[in-house]
Amino acid sequence: MSKSSASYLTQLGVSAWVIRSEWQPPSASVVPPPQASPPSSQPAVTLVRADVPTAVPVEPNKEPVLVLLGAGIQSIWQDEQSLEWQLWLNICQAMGWKEEQLCFIDTTLLHQESQMFSSMEEIINMGVGQVLSMETSHPLLSLLAEGVEILEMPDFEQLLSDPYAKQAFYRQAVKWR
Repeated sequence: MSKSSASYLTQLGVSAWVIRSEWQPPSASVVPPPQASPPSSQPAVTLVRADVPTAVPVEPNKEPVLVLLGAGIQSIWQDEQSLEWQLWLNICQAMGWKEEQLCFIDTTLLHQESQMFSSMEEIINMGVGQVLSMETSHPLLSLLAEGVEILEMPDFEQLLSDPYAKQAFYRQAVKWR
């Protein structure tokens, strides 16, 4: 493994380890690979079972999910013609957020208490630690405030019309992330 790939893996949170061909675990038994698999261009892998603990493959850390909460977000989400969507993409680019790690909750669609609780459960199940909110007094915010960090932000109309609101939000978001 080269130094550059080792440092890249370290940045991802994966610890580097090397397989030593001369080492065999005590009382190891070789398990042949399944025969039903179609032939591939990759070499066959032999699995080794042992009574001693072995290294477990580590998945690279997933990007944290970021939730945007606000009224009317569904109408602008991924609408390339919308100035609000273009502004949101610029915000994401400036903050280093990837579109894949973002999701939204349109509060105008939450009419019943059961919808709010299911939205809250979904946020908890995604492992979200931070929520951006364009709402200041929605009941969902009081439910989320106990378990996640909430950053209140101006709505898109304010961000588009008031450069000071946009500047204040950027400063607050940089400190927050």
